[in-house]
Amino acid sequence: MADAHHDRPGEPPEIRDEAADTPMWVPAMGLALLIVSAVFLVWQSSGEPTPVEEAAEAAADAPNVDGEAPADEDVNQ
Repeated sequence: MADAHHDRPGEPPEIRDEAADTPMWVPAMGLALLIVSAVFLVWQSSGEPTPVEEAAEAAADAPNVDGEAPADEDVNQ
């Protein structure tokens, strides 16, 4: 809020446009970082499965201790 003692009576306070004072590289840098992070996210999500995912798949496909194939049914039902 503007200080009242700086204003002339009957005139609105002076408004300073702070966006006009911002250097152009600031929004350009923000846009560039957004684009780079989006490309990185797409690139990472479309890549090969990680070793943790491969280990989880191998454990799910492994036979049980009794030598039986893994059950497709949920045990908690």
